[in-house]
Amino acid sequence: MELSLPAVFSNNMVLQRRKHVLVWGKAKEGVLVKVNIAGQEGCGKCYDGRFEVLLNPMEAGGPYTMTVTDGESCLRYENVLVGEVWLAGGQSNMELELQNSDNGREIVDNAHDEELRYYYTPKISYICDELLEAEKNSGWEVCRPGTAACWSAVAYYWAEKMRRELNVPVGIIGCNWGGTYAHNWVSRERLLSHSKTQHFVLEYEDMVANQNFDDYLRELEEYREYYKEWVKRVDACYAQNPDIEWQDVLAIAGENRWPGPSGPRFEYRPYGLYESMLCRVAPYTLGGAIYYQGENDENNNAIYDVLLRNLIDEWRRLWRDDSLPFGIVQLPVHDPDTEKTGRGWGGVRRAQDKICRTVKNTSLTVITDCGNKKNIHPTDKKTVGERLAENVLKDIFGLHGYNGNGPQLDTYEYICRNGINGILLRFSGADEGFWRKEKDKEGAYGQGDKLVVVTSDDKCLTSGIEGACEGFEIAWNEDGVQVYYPAKVKLVEGALFIYNEKVGLPRYARYGNDNYYRPLLLDKKGRPLMPFWIG
Repeated sequence: MELSLPAVFSNNMVLQRRKHVLVWGKAKEGVLVKVNIAGQEGCGKCYDGRFEVLLNPMEAGGPYTMTVTDGESCLRYENVLVGEVWLAGGQSNMELELQNSDNGREIVDNAHDEELRYYYTPKISYICDELLEAEKNSGWEVCRPGTAACWSAVAYYWAEKMRRELNVPVGIIGCNWGGTYAHNWVSRERLLSHSKTQHFVLEYEDMVANQNFDDYLRELEEYREYYKEWVKRVDACYAQNPDIEWQDVLAIAGENRWPGPSGPRFEYRPYGLYESMLCRVAPYTLGGAIYYQGENDENNNAIYDVLLRNLIDEWRRLWRDDSLPFGIVQLPVHDPDTEKTGRGWGGVRRAQDKICRTVKNTSLTVITDCGNKKNIHPTDKKTVGERLAENVLKDIFGLHGYNGNGPQLDTYEYICRNGINGILLRFSGADEGFWRKEKDKEGAYGQGDKLVVVTSDDKCLTSGIEGACEGFEIAWNEDGVQVYYPAKVKLVEGALFIYNEKVGLPRYARYGNDNYYRPLLLDKKGRPLMPFWIG
């Protein structure tokens, strides 16, 4: 067998610093494979057609040349750096390309950093000749004018800030696909191992067992042709009228048949992209993963904590690192057409919050102010990426002086104030009070905006339904059921007193549980109040 390494090993690659770096591939049975880089040599024997070599930890540096030889042939990799290597996973908001983000074309044309690099895992939904050919043509890209157009915008801005703050090379492995569910990115065995996720596998495999494959291929080809033209019609609608309502788009463009017929080549089948994408780059040694996903799991929100925990555990197993760090982006606000309760995105937010409070080496980044009521793909990815970097530096690297989140609920107590029962909330990160944008508008606080401090009679505290503050809810038990009402808010000596006269004995409260609300309360740096749940 000819000596070969996976496609993720290429010229311009970045290797993870301060960890034993795994180099693996295929070779003739029994041969000794040697790997040389930066003055060290590692070796490993080939068994069952596969060899593995562990390199000793290296400090950030380079460029180096890495050679891999089996004694007969030699593979040579040039311009190799050592630094931080992170995988950027998720769905469309992680996938959204730099060129399509705010000021994207200008950024792409001027971005130049020889120590910032990107590998885009080929996006093929099943293992086939097309995938193998795509891998042959893939390779690490260096950030130079024009090269970063198709890079994940979130990952680019995250990596750019990490580069500035750590002053080491940064490499990103992009492994994401729009519209995906969490169960697309874990193994069949992992899904079957939990009673709340095994139905994804059983239902899919039962469907495929009764499917005519040739009929499926014809249906798939018909769908792809339809969808290609349908997208053009949709884009034309928005180009002509950016504020057009979705039902009017469908009246013009025709039926939305997405995501197409399910089957063995379906990109959204359980464990499919785990096999055709994730396993193709694992276990390339990582510093961690940044992950932005959950939109499509809105109707799985009740079990999203299980789905996300499954994913973290599975990736840690796959990368042989039971403490592999994860930087999780919590969902922003949006009003989806597909989720009818108005709470699906809030349920996912709550699950993300729970996981990052209970699972080691995880970090949560709040971006509720970066959402958009109509557009599921808001284009301000700079704010997202930079906040994500701030929190990874704080929570994962343990560095002081970094924080990407706004005020966080610290303590609460049940009190009676002026004859009204309510809950008094105290927040960390609100030492300088609560702030709001002078002019209420959608999107994150940015250049040209002005912040003003919130006072006890500020209109933002009474902007919601029946004088409530948007996003706040309070509840008590009515016949054993938690019944929530919009919460009114009073500013009391740096704390927030929340109540509703209809709730006689409050026991539960939440903030940020709606699909869409306006996050009006900020800190002095313009970052939103973090969602919370009591009870």
